[in-house]
Amino acid sequence: MCGILGFYFNNKINYSNHEFNLNLKNLEKRGPDNTNSCEFNFQDRKIFLGHTRLSILDISNLGNQAAN
Repeated sequence: MCGILGFYFNNKINYSNHEFNLNLKNLEKRGPDNTNSCEFNFQDRKIFLGHTRLSILDISNLGNQAAN
């Protein structure tokens, strides 16, 4: 299993990447092997995306998804 989390806000709401990662930590049981998140800002909108990974087939670090 893996976990996916996303939030979409207008910039009037004060929400930080740190707070998002705390919420993403709640999904850790769905994917304890790797966690990654990123933040996007578009004009007056903010989008947070994150995922957790459970290594089953590819247990090496090469299977980790990286945010570019």
